[in-house]
Amino acid sequence: MKRKIFLLAMIALSSLLWAQIPVNAEDDNQKITSLEKIIVTQRGYYIDPVYYPLSVPSSEESTTSVVTAEEIQAAHKQTAIESIENVPDVILERQGRKYPTRIKIRGERNVNVLINGAPPGQDYRILGALPSTLIEEVDVIRDSSYLAYGSPNTSSSGGTPGYGGVVNIKLKRPEKESGTEVKLEYGNFNTQDESITNAGKLMDTSYLINIEHTASNGPNNWNANRSSTGFTTLLNKEYGDYGSRVNMLFHFDEGYFGFQKQMYFGTHTYDIWEYDPSMDTMVNLDILHAWNERTSTNITAYHDYQQATLVQNQNTKQSNYTPVKGGNDIQNRDITSGVIIRQTFSIPNLNTLRFGAQFNNWNCPTGKLFYEGSPRKEQDYGAYAHDEVRLLEDKLILDGGARWDRKYVGKGINYIESGGTSGTYTDKWLDPNINSAIGITIWPFEKHGFSTRYSISSQANAIYADANGSLLGNQTENRYDLSYIGKWSKKISFTLTGFQKDISNMPQAAGATPTDYYIATDVKRYGAELEIKGSLFEGFSYFVNFSQIYSRDETNQKRDSTIPPYVANIGLNYQHSGWEFNTTVKRVSGYEDNSLVQPSYGYVDIGDYWQGDINASYTFQRNNINHSIYTGIRNVGNVKYQTVPGYQDYGLTFYGGYRIKF
Repeated sequence: MKRKIFLLAMIALSSLLWAQIPVNAEDDNQKITSLEKIIVTQRGYYIDPVYYPLSVPSSEESTTSVVTAEEIQAAHKQTAIESIENVPDVILERQGRKYPTRIKIRGERNVNVLINGAPPGQDYRILGALPSTLIEEVDVIRDSSYLAYGSPNTSSSGGTPGYGGVVNIKLKRPEKESGTEVKLEYGNFNTQDESITNAGKLMDTSYLINIEHTASNGPNNWNANRSSTGFTTLLNKEYGDYGSRVNMLFHFDEGYFGFQKQMYFGTHTYDIWEYDPSMDTMVNLDILHAWNERTSTNITAYHDYQQATLVQNQNTKQSNYTPVKGGNDIQNRDITSGVIIRQTFSIPNLNTLRFGAQFNNWNCPTGKLFYEGSPRKEQDYGAYAHDEVRLLEDKLILDGGARWDRKYVGKGINYIESGGTSGTYTDKWLDPNINSAIGITIWPFEKHGFSTRYSISSQANAIYADANGSLLGNQTENRYDLSYIGKWSKKISFTLTGFQKDISNMPQAAGATPTDYYIATDVKRYGAELEIKGSLFEGFSYFVNFSQIYSRDETNQKRDSTIPPYVANIGLNYQHSGWEFNTTVKRVSGYEDNSLVQPSYGYVDIGDYWQGDINASYTFQRNNINHSIYTGIRNVGNVKYQTVPGYQDYGLTFYGGYRIKF
């Protein structure tokens, strides 16, 4: 503990010394939706992939939503995970246990979450501690067939082929920021949020430093108390004649949080569990070397270390209550590290070739939560290639790519042997995961475009077995997307997407408990997404999105009732003379779930809710110092909805705060 305090003190002292030389922020008029370099075309512009290798191909732009820093601040989202709440087809599942919040996109949970293009560990618990004030933008890709983002194996320890979507959180670039900002916020349930951020430049290195403390008691008797203090440093150094750069991220947070109690019909109704303490350390080093204006090499090295003590208690007597393996207090450790290499060759307005490789190492020596005593150690190896060709003055764009990944299991994936006895794989290579995709974008008219993508993936279900102990066959996915893009005017832009996914041999739990045995089933999912946004007049902007999904089990011809049939979001924002008013409304239709439900209850009804948030702020300047006073209400209707059975939303919460920047 003393070593950690000493390390933080040294970093803070260095930061204060660097703060003596400020940096002038780039004029806001020069910002064009992205901090990356752009290439101007006859039709408009696109992000230069030489300087941002993770830019999506043109055919995937229609299924990608970008949440900007301005939108996050207008809605006063507190953490990184809250920032995507109103993105099309996104549901945040809130619960207790190790994952306080899980992300579901198009009805799937195997979402690949990244921070600056690198995975933050096998689970993304850090998103609940990463302050939204550090975010420049969040890219949410609902069709994740572009595979430069990483291995599907690292997003799902079960190795589910393909992605359930990608969420890439891009943090602020220090070279674009300057000055010091202090924030103080308070809300009901004794909720507190205090932070200080400083950005500047020392010699030729830009930096941004943030210290943030959050705490809340949560509703009475819900065991939802939490407290966390985090420290984040972002560094940037540019070099060379062609805009090469080195970026570094260091994040550390420590505190405790209670696992919200399950209210009823649950397998954890009697649990009063908490992480006390909980600690997360993340370090990313990102180097982009531009050999010239057409060629770059990007190397990203990352390391994430999570450690927590799981404390188990009960809120009542229960004769059959048994703590998980390891006793009442369990030490959890979860370590992820790896390196990604991305190479880009580009001829502007003609061709972009990208390829790369990744190595990821996951070590969980104490076993994941609820599997304590079962160590996990896995390594992922992957490679990809992708090409995009622009023709006819950018009116016809073709792209295609493929990715190969393979997992080595050193310890610990559970499987079912013949006769019903269980075991674990050790020192075993799983079969490869192979993904490929092609896409076409056409712009027959200046303001009207169409895009389509087809992708296929395949991987052996090496950890799932039937009642006889025989492994299930290969699972395959065929994915189709077709979009219309209408950029009619500043008042309205319009995107309509139809999609379909055909899944063969999908594992489905069929025994008395989820780990008894599985059956293979075929599933068909199809739906539509509508996204409209624009600015009706000076200072007034809006967005509307609506998505609908139908999922059917082709084996028994039954509808999958665990996916909500439709999700809708509406947002309005008005700014005038320093005043800003913002409101969002989310509607989720009813659906069913049996997660963490006692077997006797089966599937229970959840969802079917409206959630409305409103907030207002006033910003003014005195003596070259910017002041902002804000207040807001979340869940105006006080709806105690559930996205996981037994875990209710807090209902109406209110907050107010003051922000000063100089």
